[in-house]
Amino acid sequence: LDPPLDSGLSIVLGSWIARVSPLVDRTNFFLTWALRYAPESAREPALQWIRSRPRLFQTHFLIFAWLKCGLPPNEIQESLFEWCRRHGDTFEFSFVGAAWLEAKAGKNLIQDFAMKWLAENSRSPRAHFLLASWLEQTGDINAVRCVMSEWLVSNKTLPQAGRVFSAWLRAAGEKDAIADALAHWFVQYRPSRSALYVYREWLRAGGSKTVL
Repeated sequence: LDPPLDSGLSIVLGSWIARVSPLVDRTNFFLTWALRYAPESAREPALQWIRSRPRLFQTHFLIFAWLKCGLPPNEIQESLFEWCRRHGDTFEFSFVGAAWLEAKAGKNLIQDFAMKWLAENSRSPRAHFLLASWLEQTGDINAVRCVMSEWLVSNKTLPQAGRVFSAWLRAAGEKDAIADALAHWFVQYRPSRSALYVYREWLRAGGSKTVL
């Protein structure tokens, strides 16, 4: 996260952003940056960009920033859906989809896109971000059970697998489904702080100490 601005600088920056934002046309880099520092000042120009260019690839930068700074998801849901229809097969969708879930906006709008993307990337290390977010925010293990199994075949010893294991356990996923993969991961990362966190989740879920 960016450090907070003092009140005086925040006022000056907000005023400058309010003057410049309506003039932005070709690229949304400035608006994306502005949402991080002065979301209320950049809100209307950003919303106008998102709604007027929902199928433009670079709009995902603004969608992601909008969701991350806590602005209302419902104000951009139609635009996000249109963006997903055009770009739901791109790597960037995983970040947009995860941000939508983490904004507590519900799973229904993006579920079809998310399931399709995860199925197509089930062996890819980069799928961990969306897979973990799905488990953490929805708790729906049945929708990703096959993807989880496929992903662990190729990625069970990666550092980021720790987050996926923890998310699965917190979502009340079956311990037996990940026990062997988790044992392999734990051998490699046992000394790390992240391993301690995963181990606690395993025990909290009723896992046996003898497995790890």
